[in-house]
Amino acid sequence: MSFYNVQETYQKLNEAVSQKLFTKKLNLRIYQSPSLAAFDVTLGLQQFLSHKPMIGICKNGSSLIENLTPQWLRTQTVIQAKHENQSWYEFIESLNPETCFVIWASENEITGEITVQGKQSLEIHQMLSKKRIFSIQICHEENFNLESLQPYSILISRSNLFRSHSSVAVCGDKLKAPSLIGYLQNIKQLDQEINGQFFKKSSDVASKEAQFSDQKIFYYNQFATLPSRINDRLVFYFPDIAGSALQELLQLKPDVSFTASQIPFWILDLWKNWWKEAESEKLIRGLLVISTTAFDSDVDLVHKIEKAVAQIRQNSVWSV
Repeated sequence: MSFYNVQETYQKLNEAVSQKLFTKKLNLRIYQSPSLAAFDVTLGLQQFLSHKPMIGICKNGSSLIENLTPQWLRTQTVIQAKHENQSWYEFIESLNPETCFVIWASENEITGEITVQGKQSLEIHQMLSKKRIFSIQICHEENFNLESLQPYSILISRSNLFRSHSSVAVCGDKLKAPSLIGYLQNIKQLDQEINGQFFKKSSDVASKEAQFSDQKIFYYNQFATLPSRINDRLVFYFPDIAGSALQELLQLKPDVSFTASQIPFWILDLWKNWWKEAESEKLIRGLLVISTTAFDSDVDLVHKIEKAVAQIRQNSVWSV
């Protein structure tokens, strides 16, 4: 296949995906992973708008941004980072006019907590668009809202926590930077992966949580008020049980469950850069995230979890 045909095939696939997902033609690009999407979009913008050498970042909630940071450090890119105690308005007003883009996430990729609500997301895109700064939002497929799309907006879908899925980047009208690596992907494989995996309606998390006799086992019940969250996962927290022990006892596969306690400490240490709660070793050890699909496929899973928790706690008690 010639170089031109590869680019044309990729463009036709993008148009077909746009029609399938949104029933209209959008400036859309599909990638094999969110990491590729974020890398291609940011690097393409930096090269195309080389006269705007600065960027803005808000690492909170997404490891994708953290993974891109070494590239920016190597190229000596001037990074303007949003501080935790800084409001979005203050941060955007402090940006240098030579800022190329701001990349940020609207949810925490582990717990699914929505940290930037839909109305605030729209305001962020609008403020950055007025300053002619590209606003790159990383959001979960379930929270993908085209109403936030402004001329300088780019929405990158974050695949779910349990499996690596393809990702789409929907771009505003002002994005003219060409894709650097999009057409170099396996186009045939992309075409197969896109079928039926995006924007599936999630189950009702609240009804599943209500089936448990002990409501204290849920991570969000540690908060004074229940925050907004994504409805594709149940997040458990056990101060006295390792999440990996419960996952192993229940024989839960990685495609329906996630526990941070299995990840090496030198990797977890870097999580503090984008998730402040990761500083708590106790929290990381006792965290277990289970997909709602696991409960849909196994009606007895609630009983199995309660039984496994009781068994581990009983085995942990010593009597002399």
